[in-house]
Amino acid sequence: MVMAATKSGMFRRTGRGLPLTPSRRAFMFTGLNAFPARRRSWPPSPTANPISGPADANGSHVDQSWTLSPTGNWTAFTTAGVQQTRTHNNANEILTITRSPTNPPDPNYDLAGNNVFGPKPNDDANGMHCVYDAWNRLAKVYLDDGDTPGTLDPNDRLLEACRYDGLVRRTVRVMRDLSSGGAGVWRRRDFYHNEQWQVVEERRRTMPVAVDPQGTYICSHSAITAYAQYVWEKRGQEPLVP
Repeated sequence: MVMAATKSGMFRRTGRGLPLTPSRRAFMFTGLNAFPARRRSWPPSPTANPISGPADANGSHVDQSWTLSPTGNWTAFTTAGVQQTRTHNNANEILTITRSPTNPPDPNYDLAGNNVFGPKPNDDANGMHCVYDAWNRLAKVYLDDGDTPGTLDPNDRLLEACRYDGLVRRTVRVMRDLSSGGAGVWRRRDFYHNEQWQVVEERRRTMPVAVDPQGTYICSHSAITAYAQYVWEKRGQEPLVP
């Protein structure tokens, strides 16, 4: 990590070294110190930095850049030479996303400001639905199948489900893992906390989606196999024994 002092005396990270590779990144900020306006990466090899844009005279690559509104919203974002533009409402919520050659789905929000529909991360050609409980906690995520875009229907596939305890701690997370192909595999993680809200034990369970297509069983049956236990130091900042 590289830190630099601004004229106002504020320290901020201006660079990042990656210890396992020869890559290095530099960040250039706006005058308001709010967000990096540009990020450059070294070396210029596409293998070491697969999203690099064209190299400049110094051999660095402007792989990501942002254009910010006076309120700090991204009005334009460029990565690997591909630019998207965004519009926002007075609540700073994204209204539209425009990008060539195809536009990602436009986000939608409920009256509490929760993002209930928008592009799927790492696959923004598809949309996903987010369902929240009465306390505005994320409860379920569904993949939009495209037959009624932007509207949650029974054909949309469950991707993730979460449960919480009375102290608003997330105690269960169920995810659909599609990396194995086909319908995928359910992966459930149960978290147990101490009185300081620190996770002291994690348990896991897996089940093929073909056996439990709707996730009914995996969401209602606790994981019984201990995956990890954590012992915390008194300051509570880092686990001593993961």
